[in-house]
Amino acid sequence: MSEVEITVAGQARVTVAPDQGSIRGQVVIDGDDAHDVLQRVTTSVRALVEDLRALADAPGTALSSWSVDDAVSGVRQDWTAEGTPRTVRYAAASVRAAFTDARALGAWVTAASGVPGLAVHDVRWSLLPEHEAEVRAGLCRDAVVDAARRAGEYAAAAGLAPPRWVALADEGMLHGRSDTVFAAMSGAPRHEVHHLGGGEALPFQPEPLLLTATVHGRFAASPRPHAAPEPSPHPSPHPEES
Repeated sequence: MSEVEITVAGQARVTVAPDQGSIRGQVVIDGDDAHDVLQRVTTSVRALVEDLRALADAPGTALSSWSVDDAVSGVRQDWTAEGTPRTVRYAAASVRAAFTDARALGAWVTAASGVPGLAVHDVRWSLLPEHEAEVRAGLCRDAVVDAARRAGEYAAAAGLAPPRWVALADEGMLHGRSDTVFAAMSGAPRHEVHHLGGGEALPFQPEPLLLTATVHGRFAASPRPHAAPEPSPHPSPHPEES
């Protein structure tokens, strides 16, 4: 009997607390005068930039990164309450900021609510790049170990010898398709912020990230050699000729 091929998927998963929360917001102001709305958005953007720069330079800051885009302007068609068309001028600028502390993030969002035209759309939680690489390496190791364990169990169940590795690949690549070997099963947890108000800081409590890794492994296992028959305890009825 020739070798038997065994193909398995090795999997691993881990739950990790996120390292940072990233907010995505936009300053949008519209009106009848293009110059006026652009000036108002520019003023709001300037206030955000000054605040974020000061926060970034503060000792022990929880602000890990930030960016504010230049203001852009445009025109859109709207309708009045009477149902007549109306041309609206608007200006907008996007803002992004990442914090390594949920309380600091909530405090900044609450404080920034006073900036005219600013709306925070959502908050996404993630790992820092160095931590993500560390988690990814550990998951891949665990997935490879799981693949070897599964192959060994199949071989033992089929009465085969311990299997040997033939191929190891990212998920799907043994069949000619490339998929990711590392994924967040539940996606990046997010909070939607529908409105901003003054008062106490918004309480953000991020959920843990559930991360997985999958590898595909191919093994070969040989039949177990048949054991030599044990000698009979009884003498042969036909003695050997001398």
